[in-house]
Amino acid sequence: RPLSIHEMTAFLERGLLRVPEQCRELYRMHVYGGMQVREIAQQTGDNYKSVEYRLGIAKKEIRKQLKYVS
Repeated sequence: RPLSIHEMTAFLERGLLRVPEQCRELYRMHVYGGMQVREIAQQTGDNYKSVEYRLGIAKKEIRKQLKYVS
């Protein structure tokens, strides 16, 4: 059966516990806030490449966790 929004959010948050807090926050801004890397970099004052890198760490972990969802 498909996951509900609540179940999917809980799943994402559990997966995010495996990455550093800074990566978690950027991922939340991207996914929940719908922000692009450029917008996140402007809001946080971080370098574009740094945001892209940290966001990639979080995305990689979430993809790894998605393998266990059927």
